[in-house]
Amino acid sequence: MRRMGFIEDERGISNVIGAALLVVAVVLGVGALMSAMQSMTDVPEVPRAQFDISDHPDSVTAANANGFIVRHLGGDRINYNDLLLVVYDSNGNKIYSKIVSDAASANEVTQDQVSGAPYDTNFFEGGEQIIAAASILDPNNDGTPDAGTYEIALYYKPTMSVLVDRNVMIS
Repeated sequence: MRRMGFIEDERGISNVIGAALLVVAVVLGVGALMSAMQSMTDVPEVPRAQFDISDHPDSVTAANANGFIVRHLGGDRINYNDLLLVVYDSNGNKIYSKIVSDAASANEVTQDQVSGAPYDTNFFEGGEQIIAAASILDPNNDGTPDAGTYEIALYYKPTMSVLVDRNVMIS
């Protein structure tokens, strides 16, 4: 008597399982590669804020004078460690470049709230200002700040994007 049932030849199944495992391996490999590539392109977004740079009322030749003011007029708040203040003379030569938090530690700039108390001393926020000492306006390196036109730029250090760049007549 002949038995009815399944065929005992399983050769075709190994090909199907092998192909399925290969597809799973390729999908996992492509997923891992895309995840790695995505993490490498994580560039910080440039803050959106409005700034004004103006001459300080002090004469740069006065004792302990201030040179200029950078005002945050509104928008995103920015960590002082992420701000690079750069000053160029009228010939385009860089005469000063420093992270704002480091410049504050060196008493080259003062972080100031226009009115009231600062919101957070680690961040440059709307209504605050950075007051730069006249001593950084010394293109001749002779210890005497000079009046004249200076290009003053504020960069967002993580991307080196220009936040504000103005020519200011300092008197």
